[in-house]
Amino acid sequence: MKQAVLILSGIESGGLPFLVDQFDGRFNIYIHIDKKFNVSRDFVCALFKRQNVKHVSQLYETNWGSMNIVNATLHLCEEALCDSDNSHFHLISGADFPVASNEAICEKFKSEKDNHIEFKRFPHPDWEGGGYYRLNLYHPLDYMDIRKPEFQIRYHNFIKYQKAAGIRRRLLDIPYYGGSTWWSLSRKCVKYIVDNKHADNLYASMQDTWVPDEIFIQTLLLNSPMRTELVNDNLRFIMWKQKNGNCPANLDVDDFEEIMSGGFLFMRKVDKECSAELVRKISFVRNNTINI
Repeated sequence: MKQAVLILSGIESGGLPFLVDQFDGRFNIYIHIDKKFNVSRDFVCALFKRQNVKHVSQLYETNWGSMNIVNATLHLCEEALCDSDNSHFHLISGADFPVASNEAICEKFKSEKDNHIEFKRFPHPDWEGGGYYRLNLYHPLDYMDIRKPEFQIRYHNFIKYQKAAGIRRRLLDIPYYGGSTWWSLSRKCVKYIVDNKHADNLYASMQDTWVPDEIFIQTLLLNSPMRTELVNDNLRFIMWKQKNGNCPANLDVDDFEEIMSGGFLFMRKVDKECSAELVRKISFVRNNTINI
């Protein structure tokens, strides 16, 4: 049996070869690269030369917070399910990096009940409006890349208009859940997601919501028979504060001890400049090449 690593990559796609090389033959790799970014044929060919890379695609423009992130995730799940050898599935981004060794990851995930995903039931105090703000209004982020100033103005004007007009979307009569996009799930769980994505009209209702990749899968699974098999911990180290020009933080070597002592599988985010020394130290530990 093997484990599938599903990688959603964007502007950091140049680092994919190094990321892929962290996984040995016990892992199959499936990659989706944001369609907005030009990727050369030679680059894709170089990825496929690595025997464990099974799929590379650019089907969707995955603007931050858009439904196309969900679509790209489902696409990778479907591709990885085609290989019956894949027993567990790990969703990461191109800005993530493994903390645990390959051996430790495989040892952690052996049973179909090994499912790690973060979830919080709405309303939750950590999220604006308890989380319902993300669902009550229309957020056309598939068409507006709000990381670009020209779209930020249009987007915020559209939100102001909806609030002034008293527009509210109708919600489904189910409990909603949210949490981190990134998870590690069994084949049984991922197959349930793919087979039931349209159940209760949930998928359609997620269109034009705010960051549905943090809601759709949690809500689908927690309203299913799978809910009893979920562990509320995604085993990712994420620092939710502004640091090194980003929130969540771009990690650096000062975070090494905290990361290594937490029992994490992956960390995010890494940056090719400020995270270089951190990545080097963790790589040495993972590969047991030196003691640090």
